[in-house]
Parts: sequence; C-alpha cells; structure tokens
Amino acid sequence: MSGGNSSIPNYRETTFEYADLTPIHGEPTYKSLTVLFNQLKANARSVRSSLGGGQHGYLGLVLSPAIYNTIAPNTPFQYPVHPGPLILPEFQLPHVTHQVTSQHAENVRVFNECGNVVQALRKQIVTAIEPSYLAAIKNRQTNTITLRVHEIMEYLFRNFGRVTPAKLADEEQQLLAWVYDPTLPIVLLYNKIDDLMDLANAAGSPYSAQQVINLGYLLLNKTGKFHTGIREWNRIPQDQQTWDAFQMHFSQAHRELRESGELEMRDTPFNTANIVQEVIEGVQQVLQPAMEASYEAEAADILQHANAATTAPTQQTVLMEQMLHMMQLMQQQLQQSSAGNKNNATNNKLRTKINKYCWTHGACAHSSSECRNKKPGHQDAVTFDNRMGGSTAYINQNN
Repeated sequence: MSGGNSSIPNYRETTFEYADLTPIHGEPTYKSLTVLFNQLKANARSVRSSLGGGQHGYLGLVLSPAIYNTIAPNTPFQYPVHPGPLILPEFQLPHVTHQVTSQHAENVRVFNECGNVVQALRKQIVTAIEPSYLAAIKNRQTNTITLRVHEIMEYLFRNFGRVTPAKLADEEQQLLAWVYDPTLPIVLLYNKIDDLMDLANAAGSPYSAQQVINLGYLLLNKTGKFHTGIREWNRIPQDQQTWDAFQMHFSQAHRELRESGELEMRDTPFNTANIVQEVIEGVQQVLQPAMEASYEAEAADILQHANAATTAPTQQTVLMEQMLHMMQLMQQQLQQSSAGNKNNATNNKLRTKINKYCWTHGACAHSSSECRNKKPGHQDAVTFDNRMGGSTAYINQNN
C-alpha cells in the first residue's frame, strides 16, 4: 500500500498459512505453546518483506534477535521507524524531489505494513489464549498488549511453558544419541534440531547459529553417507554457513545420494540387527537344543549391540568381535561333539539307512554286490549273518 491511507490488508484470510491458531483451553503448557509458536512463525514468514535480509518475510517479528541470528547471521531484523512528515527543500531539482518523495512513501509503507502484521499476529494470540493468562502484559491505560510478538511468546514460555536446564540437557543427549536413517526424508533431521532450538529458547538458553549447525553436522556425519557433502560444506566460507544454507546444501546432497542409489537399505545401520538376527537363527538351527541354550546370553548381547550399532568404527569392531567369539565357541562345541569317532571323518554322524550289508562298508544303504567302491578282497555274496570277515561298521547300530 502507498503512504498510510490505503486500507489494511486482511492477512488472516489472504496470506497467513493458519487463519486461526490452535486454541489453548486453560493454562498454556510447553506443548500447546509450541504448537501456537510454530503456527505464528509460519504466518509471519508468509508475508514477504525486505527486512532482516529479505529471505524470511516477517519471521523476525516472532523470533527473538538471538534466535533470528541463527538463521540469518549478520542480517538482524530491525523494526522500521516512521520517517515523519515529508519535507521537501525549496529549489530542488524535479528528479531529486521525485526520488525523495518515492523513498518517503516506501518508508511509510514498510512501517505501516510491519505494524499491520504485528497487529494481525497479536490478534491471533489474544483469540487463541484465554484472557486471564495475558492479563499481566496488558497495558492498563489502553487495555491492549503493546509488547512485540516475540516478547509475548517469551513471557508465555517463561511463565507457563518453562523448560528446566535438566530437561534441555536430557533432550540434547537424546538427540545426539539418535541415529538418522538416511533412507528417510532429511527434513526429519531438520525438524528434530528445530524442536531442540525451540526447547532451548524456552529454557532461556538459546543456541548460537554455530551450535545448531554443529548438531546437524554430527548427526549427518554419524550416518557415514555424507562424506562428499561434508567436504563440500567445509569449503564454504564461514560467513556463509547459516542454518538455512546448511539445510539447502545437505538437502541437495541427500537428493544426489538417493538418485545414485547409494542409500540402499542394506547399507543403513537399521539393517545390521536384522542381518545379525538371521545369522544367529541360521546357526542355531543346526545346533542341538542343549548347545543352543548355552549361547542364549551370548546371542542376546550381540543383538543388543546390533540394535544400537551405527557406522562408527568402534561399534562395528565390538559387534564383529562378539560374532567371531560366538562362532569360535560354536565350532569348539561341534568339534567336541564329534570326537567320539576319530578314525574316519565320515563316522562323525550316525548312518540313518543301514538295512543292507556291504563287505567293504558294513551296514549301509547298499548291498555288497551293489558297492561301487570295493576294497581289495571284496566279497559280493555276504549277509549280516555271514560276513566272511567283512567290515563290522555300524553293525551294533543295526541291532
């Protein structure tokens, strides 16, 4: 709009992503305030503006200066100041007069627009939250709230959605222990970090831009899939490494990995436990029940490590060493179970078909005359009762 005479735009109906914020019934909580806060951020960002770097609309109205600096370093969001009445010097060149007039009109427009967006956002907050929880920040003379939007949200979080330092530290540790599966959309990782940023803000300990980027860096590096993207990121000048730039850069890196087929499920840590489970079950199937029972504790320990395994070399080493140890124990058990007959490797198992007699091989599945591997002196016309000095192998088994 030009100057201050045009009608106020209805941002709620024409621009805002959320026409109405989710109502909070009763006392606000951290969870309900977070939902409202995220909706406010979306609405503020939906109105275009050249303020604060020109990339985030009016998001600077909702975020504190410290938080806004994490997404737009060195480009603070500054509230516009009314330029006052237009004063034109006498005897000024026409084109200069036109420039001064146009600039003044633009300054008034930006000032009014910012104020109108603030008013629309404030109205949404007042509508969504019961009056008693906003009474303390109302101006008693005007019966209105004159705080800036981010100041209103800071008040609400501080008084009704307070996050303790212990809670923040716990959530941070949980995030650092989390393993991102790169076969899933990378926005899941960004959202988790954004949620932690909001939590830190509510705790009164906002993260710096570098701290936020470091979190994303560590989580992506842990997947073992973003080596190229990380090397390219490290080459970007420090003053260009913003949280927005980080998301754009690694979103592109993630798309390239997907397109190249490098994000197969078998390469992810989430498949490790399944593979180990299959190996253990396969080995257990060939063991006697008594043997299998002796490996239950060992197998459970291996699976516990497999479920938590990532591509970190130390964890891989532990897992592989445990599997090797289990295999060695199994081999020893098999060797001990087969030590009853050391004369012939073929005697490690009991024959199941011994209804016929062979002079060379004893009780077996073929008769002496059918034998295809006869020893010197082999006799074809032999029976169990008349073995003619033939082999006695497995004779007792037949009895």
